[in-house]
Formats: sequence, structure tokens, C-alpha cells
Amino acid sequence: MIKEYIKKYNKSSIITSILMIIVAILLIVKPIKTMEWIVMLLSIIIIIDGIFDFINYFKSDKETKLYSFGLIEGLLEVLAGILIILNKGVLIAFLPLILGFWIILKNILKIQLAINLKQFSSDWYLLLIFAILSLVFGILIILNPFSVIAITLLAGMFLLITEIFNLIENIYFMIKLK
Repeated sequence: MIKEYIKKYNKSSIITSILMIIVAILLIVKPIKTMEWIVMLLSIIIIIDGIFDFINYFKSDKETKLYSFGLIEGLLEVLAGILIILNKGVLIAFLPLILGFWIILKNILKIQLAINLKQFSSDWYLLLIFAILSLVFGILIILNPFSVIAITLLAGMFLLITEIFNLIENIYFMIKLK
């Protein structure tokens, strides 16, 4: 059972790592344009989700509506998406920090996974080492006192390094589990 869970986790993690490597390369090559693109994409996703919540509220039956927050949720999401588009510069300034926190959270979970794997694999320590190194990169992104462009370039480089680590470890463990 745990073996199947790990295989499933590794497959989704490999896909995520490949996508994040692409984002990292774009952040390094075109930092400002990539951040603008990410903010616009995030805004559009929030607006679309809000529209779906709004529509689903009106499609639901009376009992569901009684306990649903879909109407307000949908309106707030659409409003939030529009506000993000109108104030994208503010979110762009925080995007490297968001990436740093994402890297930290992801690797705290990987540290837990490595500890869980200790009893099943003799190679658990490799996952632990990669997770700790990646965690350090996430912390460095957050603590970096440079400009937004410098932080974005560093975030892109650190993201690239951590995702390459993640990709290597996931492929390694997929091979080991076969």
C-alpha cells in the first residue's frame, strides 16, 4: 500500500518538477515578463473559479443553497481576480516570497516522507538530504535583501536547482520501487 502511494506521489511530483523547471528557466531568462504572466494566469484562474462558484450556486437545489457560500465566494473571487489584475505590481513584488514559501512547505513534507521511508528503504537519507538542501534554498529566497529582479532571478535559480533535485530523487525512487 505504501509502495503504491509513493509511486503515485513520485509520478505527480515528476510532472510538477518538470513544470516548475520550465517556470524557473523563464524566471531566469525573462524575470519580469514571467512574473507578469504568472500573476495574470493566477488572476484568470481566480476569476474563472469565482464564475463557476457563482453559477453553481444558482444551479444548486434549495437545500444546498441554504448551506452554500457559493454566491459570496464567487463574487469575492471575481473581485479578487480583478483587483490582482489592477494591482499586479504588488503581487509581483511578493511572488519571489511566495515561491520561497512554496519551496519550504514542499520540502518540509519531503522531510516527513524521508523519515517515513526510513523503515522501508535504505536510501531514505538521499531524499532527506535533497529536501534539506532545497529547504535551505527556499529560506534563502525569503531572506534575500536584494531588489525584486534580483530576488526573482535568485528565486528562478534556486527553484531550478530544487526542482532538478526533486526530479532526480523522484526518478531514482521510481527506479528503486520497480
